[in-house]
Amino acid sequence: MGGIGSGRHTKVDNQKVVDLRLEHSDYSCAKIGREIGLARERVRQILKKAGRFTRVSCYCYFCGQAFRQKELRATSVIVKRGNGRIGKRIFQCISCARRRKKERWVTLECEVCHKKFERRRSKVQQAIKLGYRHTRCSDRCKGLWLKLNSKGHPPPQIPPRL
Repeated sequence: MGGIGSGRHTKVDNQKVVDLRLEHSDYSCAKIGREIGLARERVRQILKKAGRFTRVSCYCYFCGQAFRQKELRATSVIVKRGNGRIGKRIFQCISCARRRKKERWVTLECEVCHKKFERRRSKVQQAIKLGYRHTRCSDRCKGLWLKLNSKGHPPPQIPPRL
């Protein structure tokens, strides 16, 4: 029989390997080898000789498209289960990663100079939670706002931006 390390491989084993790859494209070489009784490397050699893919395609977690490993980014996501937190690795295609990164940023308007700027959504939510009510784009605008809103001082003129 074609057990692991027995050294005897038949055409029947080769055909079984190819058939399993056709039926189950998500099986790894190691899993196919365990089912048939061949080593992972031997399964890889048979698949390569038959002109089949030796690696399993990965799927984007968000859009579901199949990609090769090089075209995907691995992302660690914290999943809450019960009282503990478990880190889970997911794969996402580069286009989904870029889109999700853009979704994390929001556009705000400065109260002092009325310039539009971007800030992470989590930072804005944190500021709201802490009770901050004012939005400024920089330390310069923060200083000007403090001068304008300080009690006992006449309001200064805002110098033009250079």
